[in-house]
Amino acid sequence: MPDSRCSSVVGNFEALRVLKWKPSTDIGMASRTVYLATCRNAPSQRKHFGIFVPFADDPQIGTIIHVVGAPMVGYELQFKRNYNPSSSQSSYQLVPIGQVSAANIVESPSGPTTIDSNAKGIMETVATQVPPPPISQNFLAPVDGVFNKRCQEWTVEYVDRLISRNIIDAGARNVVQAHRDPPDHGVGLQSVDRGRGRGV
Repeated sequence: MPDSRCSSVVGNFEALRVLKWKPSTDIGMASRTVYLATCRNAPSQRKHFGIFVPFADDPQIGTIIHVVGAPMVGYELQFKRNYNPSSSQSSYQLVPIGQVSAANIVESPSGPTTIDSNAKGIMETVATQVPPPPISQNFLAPVDGVFNKRCQEWTVEYVDRLISRNIIDAGARNVVQAHRDPPDHGVGLQSVDRGRGRGV
């Protein structure tokens, strides 16, 4: 399966300053701001989506909740833990989507970045209840959210499930939807150099 984390999903810590993200805001509070993390390696490609959950005591580090893969092979759920957005060189954008109670979040022990699919806490458990997109019936066709789904569509479904469980406010869906690509953007065959391992 191609490595499809869109060069680690997030990078270029400059984006945090653009968003005027203040890491100290949530420290010690009962809720945590969570973010839509997006990246696009080329204008012709679809953006990769994930949800970034920062740690309470060090909000520059956190967990990316996303699916990785490709339309022709299917996707799988992945939790990327102890991840520091400033450690990657990929361009990215972090967009706040709402507040989540700290009771729904279980942080990993400090240490190196790790990747697994074992849920910790309610927020990650909900992610396991949303099936990753399977092999597309026609990956050359526009994305329709039914027969042709990718990481963007999975993220919307995940946020919808969080909303239905009253874990995050309904406004989160509007934020995620506003950053989706048009259905026909980035579909079709691409060269190996430009299209390999993007997970979009």
